[in-house]
Amino acid sequence: MVELRRESMTRICCLVVIGSWLAMGDAFSEGRAVLHLLNGDRVTGQIVAESAGSISIQTDWSGTVKIPREQVRRTERSMSTLLTSSSPSTRSTVKHIPVVPRSVPPTVRRKPIVFPAPIAPKPVVIPIVKPVVNVALKPLLPSAQVAVKAPTMMTLVTQAAPIKKIAAPTPVSPRPVVKKVAKAAAKPAAPAVAKPSPKKAPAKPKKAPVKPKKKGKWKHDVRLGLDLRYNSVDAQTIHSRVKSSYTRGKLRNLKDLSFAYGESGDVVSANKLNGSMKTDVTFDPGWYLYHAGSAGYDHVRRISLQFAVGPGVGYHLIKGKKLIFKDSKFSMDLETGGEFQERRSLTGAKTQKYFLRFGQEATWDINKDIRLTEEFDFYPRIGELPSHRYRVEGNLAYRLVKNLSLNLTFLAQADPETLADIEPDDVQVRSSLGWKF
Repeated sequence: MVELRRESMTRICCLVVIGSWLAMGDAFSEGRAVLHLLNGDRVTGQIVAESAGSISIQTDWSGTVKIPREQVRRTERSMSTLLTSSSPSTRSTVKHIPVVPRSVPPTVRRKPIVFPAPIAPKPVVIPIVKPVVNVALKPLLPSAQVAVKAPTMMTLVTQAAPIKKIAAPTPVSPRPVVKKVAKAAAKPAAPAVAKPSPKKAPAKPKKAPVKPKKKGKWKHDVRLGLDLRYNSVDAQTIHSRVKSSYTRGKLRNLKDLSFAYGESGDVVSANKLNGSMKTDVTFDPGWYLYHAGSAGYDHVRRISLQFAVGPGVGYHLIKGKKLIFKDSKFSMDLETGGEFQERRSLTGAKTQKYFLRFGQEATWDINKDIRLTEEFDFYPRIGELPSHRYRVEGNLAYRLVKNLSLNLTFLAQADPETLADIEPDDVQVRSSLGWKF
């Protein structure tokens, strides 16, 4: 029966494949072909004539077109074209094979499966010969049967005939604890066996933490002041100052720019500008190297331009120590070095001088609102010690609000080699408002 089925399935598959192939051939229009040209174009139509040098194809949009054969990459013909272009004998070989249905012999037919009827469960009777401890009897059962319920089993029903005797459970007296302790004490203790210590895996070397790059920190202090006097001779003076500091690690850069202009009656009493920059690098706790430079003018003293440069070394003598008050911090630096100065007057005269420099700076934060700063510079001229310059400046700042402060400044300076007919000593007391950020 299996062989007959396989033979029938094989013939059916062959017929399906042949019928699909013929259907695909009939789906194309008769004589249709597609010419694929070298430039990527395609021409669809019916091939009318072919020669060694060209192909004539009749299209639906431009009539008969003659295309050189060297411009044709390949020709794609439809199924019906292939059949018609071949010999008549080829088409005659394709015949429809009639399918003759064969009947399956009656002996091969399956018989229905008949499942047997379920068997009714029969009651199971368990005879009990040995006595049972701790049982509960049910008096409602027939006299021929006895129901037994054990603590760890379900209720069983059994015949009463095999049971010889039903006895009440005898209480079991608990064993005294003393005996257990005695027995436990009588047993010799097992010798302790030292367990081999587990081998520790080798510790992985810890990677050194990558220190984040320190970012520089800027601080700025802008001050502005105005002095007014109204009398027989009126006087007005405006002065400003900008101080900036940049700190990054052991590097520090300080900038200072000051300007003053004033008139007393019709006479200019002040007209000067001065800027300075100082850079220092700490190379040992307490010691640092610095390089300073300054430039400016003072038209009252007939100075059109003056500039000075010089290196030096400094030492942090006191750094952030408490002084008098509980919350105060006091710092002091000492510096020494050299300076070269060039000065040009409004008349064109020029002088060049070399000086030594001895400096001292101190900062005292009395509390969070009051700060006192002091600077002292002494410049003896090399070769002529009596000819010297000095400069002393003190500033008391009181914070009014978060970033706004009131400043009281004392300034005293002397320059005996002034180019104008002016006293060499100059003392000023100024007040200004400062803004820090």
